[in-house]
Amino acid sequence: QCGTNCLKNIKMTKLIYLVNPKDEFLEHAGDRIPIGLLMLSAYLKQHNHQTKIIDLNHDELLTTYLDETPDFICFTVPTPNYKQVIDYVKRLKPFFKSTKFIAGGNHVSAYPTEPLTLENFDYIVAGHGDGEQALLDIVEGRVKEQIVQAPFIENLDILPLPDYEGLDLSRYNLQIENEKAMGIIFSRGCLYNCSFCGSATIKRWRSHSPEYFVNHIKYLIENYNITTFYIMDDIFTRDKEEIHKICDLIINNNLKIKFRCTTRSDLLDENLIKHLSE
Repeated sequence: QCGTNCLKNIKMTKLIYLVNPKDEFLEHAGDRIPIGLLMLSAYLKQHNHQTKIIDLNHDELLTTYLDETPDFICFTVPTPNYKQVIDYVKRLKPFFKSTKFIAGGNHVSAYPTEPLTLENFDYIVAGHGDGEQALLDIVEGRVKEQIVQAPFIENLDILPLPDYEGLDLSRYNLQIENEKAMGIIFSRGCLYNCSFCGSATIKRWRSHSPEYFVNHIKYLIENYNITTFYIMDDIFTRDKEEIHKICDLIINNNLKIKFRCTTRSDLLDENLIKHLSE
């Protein structure tokens, strides 16, 4: 039995919709999984909450998800999608009058005080940290302010693997050398300030351990028969020693994979390129 004071301490399960906007500006819109939302979903589920990942490249929230009332609807907001997201939220609010709306993602992290953002969202996840803990604090009622500063997660290995079960992966058709590929992440953030990119101003660089990353690859091979990967880091080869360890683990585990990665030319050398090729 539990008295009133005990009941106050019981964490109530919440239902959160995690929404990826439609990528109207991309030639192959909807071919990549919204991996950031999969990571948020896994973290919320780890803390006993319910989630639904809704990708507007493939889903229509207004026609499919009106049979229940979520506690929160959280949008990821890239800059090219900003006006689209604002308009969509305005359309949703008459149908979800008791639901709280949350904005996260690169654009609102960098510019959290834009009037349209403040007007249309109950909570805005901002700053240069990671969204997992900030979102959990909102969902569990520990946040009073509208703009929430996301803290850094120093040890990324404490995070669960992305919630691949929360999506119908058959809808995603990213191809590398004519083979179905899956997005995967080793590190977050960047150290550089290229004029065409905002990554360094949004998130400080940190990485998983090589062991965590290779176990992630093995999980996708064993559970989804995925052997081709797009490594979505901005600068995958930032720590050359760690990348050599990853290469050794892949070779020693006899993992027959293909992959594509992104980095800077000054973070490569001939020895590393040969090892990656092997």
